This record gives sequence, structure tokens and C-alpha cells, in this order.
Amino acid sequence: MVRNASELVVVGTRSTASLAYHLWFALTKLGMRATRVASVSSETYDHVSRLDAGACVALIGFPRYLQEHVRLLAFAKSRKLATLTITDSAFSPLQGDVSLYAPAESASFVAFHCAPLILLNALVHEVSVIEKSKTLAALNRFETVAESQGYFVKE
Repeated sequence: MVRNASELVVVGTRSTASLAYHLWFALTKLGMRATRVASVSSETYDHVSRLDAGACVALIGFPRYLQEHVRLLAFAKSRKLATLTITDSAFSPLQGDVSLYAPAESASFVAFHCAPLILLNALVHEVSVIEKSKTLAALNRFETVAESQGYFVKE
């Protein structure tokens, strides 16, 4: 579902914004067409309403679940878009066509997202091996640009 999406909209706000950024960055590095949403607004709904039937909305949310995530997920489903959720359990109100679960315990006012990050890395890895030739071509393009633009410090 993820690899075949015409566009992937990755949604993570507040404490999950960094997870959404991580997933978005990895998917675009693999050459996939992806958009990142770090704040849900009327523009988000406009964007989702313009997605074609092959698009997928991936939403990352953990307790305390945000109403804006629940509403956006319902809107994506009403548009008959594929939905992927990354959340903590089958009891989460965030259930997509595909739901992946990772515990996200929070013993303080900050969230602990180590397990969700590992899950996202596993998801990206699995997506990358589905079409190895596309993955290698995308990574080679990245390396060519990185080299030509001097992204990294040479030792």
C-alpha cells in the first residue's frame, strides 16, 4: 500500500511531528512522492480533498490522541483514500486500513517515542526492499546530488 501510493501524506503533529518528519524524509529519499503535515489546518483538508484514489494518508498518533487526528483520519476515509496509522494499540481511536502498533509510554510530560521510531525504520526498510531497483536508483540519485553539492564532511 505504501510503495504503490501515488502520493503519501504523512501526518504527525505536536509530539509526533518529528516522527512524521523522519518517515517523510526516508520515503522521499527512496524516491516516493510524499508530503509532510506538521499542523492540521483547512489547507490540510484542501490537500487531502485533491488527492487521487491511489493516494495514502499515513497518520502517526499516540495517547493523548488528538481530535484533529481523529477528524482528519475520518475525512480521509470518507474520501475513500487508503489509510495507514502508526499508533500504540488496537484500542487507539486511530485505526486505518492498515494499523501498525508500537508502545509509546509517557511517564512524564514528554513522550517516549523510541519504539515508534524503530517501527518506522522497519517500515521504511520493508518498503525499500519491495522494489529494489527503484530503491537503488533513488539512493544513487541522492548520493550523486550529495556528492556534487558537498552535503557531508569528508574525513
